[in-house]
Amino acid sequence: MLRVLKDSELAQPIAQYCSRPVVHAALPVPSMPREQAILPDDMNIILNQQACPKSSGYCMLENGGGYLTVKSTLPGVTKEMLQWMVAWHGLEPVHYMAINGETHHSSAVSEPDGEKIGRSFLTMEEKSQGISVYTVDLIGGELQDTITYYLSPADQGLSPERYVRSGVVTIGGTVLRQLHSETDPQKKSLNIMVSIVRDREDGVEVQTHLWAGYKLLRRQAKRFDANGIQPTEESLGVLANHIADEWAQIGHVLPELYREVHATA
Repeated sequence: MLRVLKDSELAQPIAQYCSRPVVHAALPVPSMPREQAILPDDMNIILNQQACPKSSGYCMLENGGGYLTVKSTLPGVTKEMLQWMVAWHGLEPVHYMAINGETHHSSAVSEPDGEKIGRSFLTMEEKSQGISVYTVDLIGGELQDTITYYLSPADQGLSPERYVRSGVVTIGGTVLRQLHSETDPQKKSLNIMVSIVRDREDGVEVQTHLWAGYKLLRRQAKRFDANGIQPTEESLGVLANHIADEWAQIGHVLPELYREVHATA
């Protein structure tokens, strides 16, 4: 377990999940040829399963940015479970730790976003979009502060019509990262990260696409070349394998955690 729980957290039924062993991806994510990378110029490409890489991988791009993709199969998981997880995990730090006590330290949302998530008349899809979640994660042996801006498909740069026709669910948006011990405001990294969730007979398939050194500006992907943390082949590999491990653990714990929280709600 990454940190000691407070007494108020230990009193919650979900505290038991924080100290459970976690699972990891079966195989490491390899590097991939640059020619297989998807460029973020037209985000709608990721809606077309046939146009996406067939396996996980990562590479540097010619302009100094980076790309990675991670494919994961999550038996017993549904699209709504994942949308619920996005809305739920930032409400309390123990929520985030319950998903992965090995790499999740803490989480928070703003008061307005917390109020939005609590509105019973909103769908789970609406609750999981248009919110920002702050987390502290252990990535590559270092604690990192992360702010994830979960956006609607349109704000992710996707065509609403093509999104509806695709039958998928998307999760993600812009991700801002900084080392937990770093105080220099310039030492940040900006990424675009969007996960495509497709139904399977036994659960869902998730394919995460991440463009390192990019941000979304007026629904367009723009290369972000500042005095921040620029991607390297090594950093992409660390991040790709972290994401693969995250999805493996989510697939392992989410069905039971989802039932537990709803049973005690």
